[in-house]
Amino acid sequence: MGTLKLLKGKIPLSVITITICTLAFVMLFYTETISPFSFRLKSCPRRNTAKKSSQDDRNRDFGALNYAADDRFEFDPEECSLVHGKWVFNRSIKPLYSDRTCRYLDRQVSCVKNGRPDSDYRHWEWQPDDCILPRFDPEIALRKLQGKRLMFVGDSLHRGQWQSFVCLVDSVIPQGQKSMKRGRLHSVFKAKDSKHGQIGWTQISIQQNKSIFHYNVPLHERSADWGNENGTRCFNETKPITKKRYWGSGSNTQMMSVVARVVKRMKFPVTLINITQLSEYRIDAHTSIYTELGGKLLTDEQQADPLHYADCVHWCLPGVPDTWNQILYAHLL
Repeated sequence: MGTLKLLKGKIPLSVITITICTLAFVMLFYTETISPFSFRLKSCPRRNTAKKSSQDDRNRDFGALNYAADDRFEFDPEECSLVHGKWVFNRSIKPLYSDRTCRYLDRQVSCVKNGRPDSDYRHWEWQPDDCILPRFDPEIALRKLQGKRLMFVGDSLHRGQWQSFVCLVDSVIPQGQKSMKRGRLHSVFKAKDSKHGQIGWTQISIQQNKSIFHYNVPLHERSADWGNENGTRCFNETKPITKKRYWGSGSNTQMMSVVARVVKRMKFPVTLINITQLSEYRIDAHTSIYTELGGKLLTDEQQADPLHYADCVHWCLPGVPDTWNQILYAHLL
């Protein structure tokens, strides 16, 4: 479970709260005057041509889209469902960081550094059926967050998403204009902005061991779920599941339905963005045996025993959490 908060100065000012529930985002937005508004989650109708934004800034933020070649429309949180889509392999996609270039990653999620030999899992992009997700632009993300605080609250999975976000923006921040303070329960990354004669700080932090909702993580413990009868959990999986609307035995869809109903009845306008489904397909992206246990890398003997030691809960970075942050970024535009 986790929440994410976006604060600017002292109240009353903009607040974004994102609760990740059943590996889903619950988003709560406030205007500058504390007048609430929300993004409503709807199923996307197929459109013949992509919808172009009338706002120049928004068009620039999304980058150039090939409208002639793609009949999906530009991402609109009021209309686009992220549940239905597919993972598309694209070798031309280069992650904005690696576990060798970003010093803020824990060794637990640094799969390449820990000896993972394959790299295809870093080149899959989530493609919704009806809309186009904008690529993550670190400079635009920092501009949107200028002078604000962005907080991820949760457990080790949300720590991974926080590290992903920090690494995504890190490369565009000059040395001497950023700082990291780590704590056992609370860690803070700060970025200084001195453009246009203004000096402000963007703060991106993680608060652990706090819970509002309990969530159901896509567990990939039973390879028989996806038809690999002779497999060992997620070990040696190198491609995502391609079966549409796949649900494994580790996901509780009934609980997710209950959460959706509760969120719908909440007093404040809240949007639930279900990212459990898109994460369900990614049996290939876990840390597996390329991780650590108790602060120490797995030994050769432990790596040779994936039945007992493969981690099929946490994700390699770069990896799936980058897509969660890409979705968050799309909502910030």
